[in-house]
This record gives sequence, structure tokens and C-alpha cells, in this order.
Amino acid sequence: MNSDASVEPLHQSDQFHKNLYRMFYDIVAEIRDRTPIVELHSDSQYWLNQERSEHKHLFIFQTSERYRFLQMLVKADEEAIRNRGNHYKAVCIKLNIDVKTPLVITYGVFRPRTMLRFQSELNLRRNWGNNTILLNLPDDIKLADPNSYDWDRSVLVRSPDGLDPWYCEDATVRVRKLMEIRNQTHVAGLVEELLQASE
Repeated sequence: MNSDASVEPLHQSDQFHKNLYRMFYDIVAEIRDRTPIVELHSDSQYWLNQERSEHKHLFIFQTSERYRFLQMLVKADEEAIRNRGNHYKAVCIKLNIDVKTPLVITYGVFRPRTMLRFQSELNLRRNWGNNTILLNLPDDIKLADPNSYDWDRSVLVRSPDGLDPWYCEDATVRVRKLMEIRNQTHVAGLVEELLQASE
């Protein structure tokens, strides 16, 4: 079928986002196949308007008495970084990734101190996902040193005692480049690392 060549980039963009959606849920399926879990949160956000857009996915589950998470951040919401978001921007500089389109997966273990709110509030869990890479975090709140982020090691993200639990209270986080996950072997390796994370 012939089509206007000008729409081809739109088709490619549409397919790109669909492929990443499928990739994320392939990883989730691998988690479900590998171990019994109690699922707490499964959430996809892909939207746009005339000024902003966002594409991310978040999965949180409980196994071995720990809350583990997997987040894919494809496109950050401009509102979260417009005239703010300096901690997140510093992480992007450290990792040499694009601020608006970081194309990363963060994963690891959440250790909530305020359990009831963590279990019951959808938007709080979404914000904890953002906070794993210091996104959606006021500049006057420090959860981690942006320079501690590295492709080869975990980083501890922790709020001071007494801070509103809206911000991630305690987590161990790994970051991986999204485009390095190219086949089922890579998926299996990521899932194994996530399931083995103890602290």
C-alpha cells in the first residue's frame, strides 16, 4: 500500500514506542515465570499534549519479603525538568544520557518505612519510581549524590528521617541502558540480577 512519505517518521515513532512497551512486558513476563510474586503495581504511562509528553512503565512486586521494582523511562515529562530537576539533570550528565529522552531502565529493591502509604497510594509509588533516577525531586531535597550513579554499580537512594514519604524513603537502584537489552538472554540476565538483589 502506497502512503505519503511524510508520515513514515510517524509510523516509525509509533512502532518504536510499541516495541518498548512489548519489551517491558516481556521482562515482566520473565519475572512472573521465574518465581512466585505478589504484584503490587503495574502501570504504563504514554501520553502527550501540546506542551508535554511522557512515556514510562513501572512494575513493583513482592518476593522473598522484599519489594522489588522495574521501571522503564523512555521520555521524561517536560514539566518535571522545566526550570527545575537539577539532581536528575546531573544524573543524566554523569551517565551521558539525554535529559528528555533518557532511554533507561532502573531496577532494584524498595524498603518503605511508611508501609501503609506505600501499599495504598498509586501516585506515591509512581513518584518513588521517578526518584530512582532523581526525577520529580525538588532541588532542595537530596536523596542521593548524582555523581554516585554508574552503569556498573548500585546506588543507594534514601530520604532523611521525617521527610514526607512522597519521596523515596529507601532503595537500592541499578541503571541500565534500554538499547542494550536486545534479546531474551539480556532479559533473563536482568531478571536474574533483579531477583538476586538482597539489599
